[in-house]
Amino acid sequence: GNDFARPLLLIIDEAQMLSVDLLDEIRMLTNLIRDGRPLVQTILVGNPRLEDPLADPQLESLSQRISARCYLHPMNHGETA
Repeated sequence: GNDFARPLLLIIDEAQMLSVDLLDEIRMLTNLIRDGRPLVQTILVGNPRLEDPLADPQLESLSQRISARCYLHPMNHGETA
């Protein structure tokens, strides 16, 4: 294999709009491995409603694969200045 090959980075915005079935298909992309390395890495970006589908028992396998969750809170007037 190519030692310099990098995985595809899939960034999905508004991920809270995706169905549970589609999120599960995205999880299946993370199963693609070559030489012990993932071929696809995924970043899901969404509003707090994204937590709802991720809590679905059907997506337990996806939820277990999430290595980091980052939350941004609204900025106040001083912070935006």
